[in-house]
Amino acid sequence: MSPFWLITLLLSAGPGGPCPPPVGGWSRGGEVCAPPPGCEQPAPHPGDVTVKGPDAAAQMDALCERYNGVDGDLIVDSVDLTDLSGLSCVCGVGGDLVIRRSPGLRTLDGLGQLHRVGGDLVLEELPAFERLSGLDALDWLDDDLVLRRLGALADLRGLPALGQLWGDVVLQDNPALRSLHGLEWLETLPGRLIVHDNPVLEDLGGLESLREITDDLRLMDNPGLDDLRALRSLERIGGALLLLQIGVEDLGGLSGLREVGGGVHLVSNPSLERLRGFGPVAELPWLRVTHNPALESLRGLEALTRAGAVTIEHNPELWDLRGLDNLGRVGELTLLANDALRSLEGLTRLEAVDGPMVVRLNPALEDLRGVERLARVDGPLRVLNNGALRRLDGLSGLREVGSLELGSNHRLIDLTALRSLEEVHGDLRIRWSVALVSLVGLEALRAVEGDLELRFNFQLTSLTPLAGLASVGGDVVLGDNPDVPHGDVAALMGQLGEGLVGGLRIEE
Repeated sequence: MSPFWLITLLLSAGPGGPCPPPVGGWSRGGEVCAPPPGCEQPAPHPGDVTVKGPDAAAQMDALCERYNGVDGDLIVDSVDLTDLSGLSCVCGVGGDLVIRRSPGLRTLDGLGQLHRVGGDLVLEELPAFERLSGLDALDWLDDDLVLRRLGALADLRGLPALGQLWGDVVLQDNPALRSLHGLEWLETLPGRLIVHDNPVLEDLGGLESLREITDDLRLMDNPGLDDLRALRSLERIGGALLLLQIGVEDLGGLSGLREVGGGVHLVSNPSLERLRGFGPVAELPWLRVTHNPALESLRGLEALTRAGAVTIEHNPELWDLRGLDNLGRVGELTLLANDALRSLEGLTRLEAVDGPMVVRLNPALEDLRGVERLARVDGPLRVLNNGALRRLDGLSGLREVGSLELGSNHRLIDLTALRSLEEVHGDLRIRWSVALVSLVGLEALRAVEGDLELRFNFQLTSLTPLAGLASVGGDVVLGDNPDVPHGDVAALMGQLGEGLVGGLRIEE
């Protein structure tokens, strides 16, 4: 007897025998865990079984003449089947149960004896399939439930309240699926919930009892999904929350969330205007808000105090960063290509960035007001290609950076906000700042541990604000600064003396 069938027998001993212990919301109340009649003595077919071809019915009859289950995988792949009555003997499957490519199959009627599945339950490519009836005895699924390309399935009614489900629930490419009604018994999901490419799905009705998902929640490519209120009981997502190309306008329905272990990813949601309704999550490993064309505000994230990485990019209607008002520390910060972003207001409590900080391609951004408490950026600070940027106001508290790159900000005229900057632990590069006349603001700078590069700053007239610079750990690289006097270059070299580890490179 195989290990699976031994476990099945022990766990199905009926009144007085051991039953699967309740796990969170997976208990079936006080129901007896007895197997259906005829399944008390397992007699499994050794290994895998595939039912396929024009004689599929004969193959099923042959199986049931000698066996009442399959020790390995059971795969039903037959264009001729219209029902599964030929498998009425099957009490258990030790591996995966896969039913696919049977265009006449509408239900699972015929599997009424099925008690346990030791692997995945996969239904796919069944164009006429319309309901999940027929699994009345099933109470144990040891891995994933996958429903994919079921042409007429409108909801999940008929799926029994499983005593144990240990894997993912995947609902993908079901053209008629409108809700998840049928999952009302689900309180804890030990795997991922993936709802992908269901074009007429309007809401998640059926998930009202769901409190915890131990892995990811992925809602992807469901354009009609405009209501998350069925998730109002959800408190914890152990993995990531991904909302990709769905129809919601806000995050109402997620107000109960307290923890998201794998980060929040809000990507390419055409109707998303605001994040109102998001729960009081204080810490995230990743916050990614990208390519949301209607997003106007980040309000709703006020509980967030710390994040491993924050990426806000390609949100053309986003004006500021209000909503991140309590964020004090991040591992990385990227602000990229937000066409309407005019300031960094909303980051008023940000004190440290442990890695890189990138502010790039934000054409309406005129200054960096909003980050006045920012004292250090341990990685590179790159401020690049911001066409309206004239000043660095907001960086007045910055004392040290991993490296600093100011490039292709063609209207930048003023560096005075850098007056507190004392150390650059890598390179300092100022390039293509074609309107910059002066380096006033860098008087406190004492050390650059990498290269000091000043190039393509066509209106720069003086290097004298660098008079306090005592050391450069790499090269001094100058070029295409036609109005900088040669005397200023000589004076800089003289003051550095032995504090210059590399040399002077003139690149015209």
